[in-house]
Amino acid sequence: MPPGQGRTVWGVPDWFPTSPLRTIRAKAPGAAVTFDPGTDNAAAAAVAKTADVAIVFATQWESEGMDLDSLTLPLHQDELIEAVAAATPYDCCARDRQPRDHALAGKVSAILEAWYAGSQGAEALANIIFGVVNPARSCQSHFR
Repeated sequence: MPPGQGRTVWGVPDWFPTSPLRTIRAKAPGAAVTFDPGTDNAAAAAVAKTADVAIVFATQWESEGMDLDSLTLPLHQDELIEAVAAATPYDCCARDRQPRDHALAGKVSAILEAWYAGSQGAEALANIIFGVVNPARSCQSHFR
């Protein structure tokens, strides 16, 4: 379910206060930005096939003191990522957990770890996606 559309599948209110889709559209006003909810892998792959770039936002609800049964994402999001990646050579997977990403590394062109993005998370993600900021370069400046 997209942010701002009610309760999450985990039964908690949708707490994510910003919208990556809205922010991406604002940063690229001349581009046709298409959204697919990712509920059907074949439909999402078909949309990705017609796009210049495909971005998959995957997530998993978790908190401190909570154990996960596995590193597999809920709601078949791993399969969704693989279906979209197979449909287009230009894709990015925005994820919030690292260990599974090693298996995706050879299948997607970029992986962006968001983790706890906060109330300005959508703006931060869009700034990275559009090259407004380079987090690697920002980190390097602290180690000179």
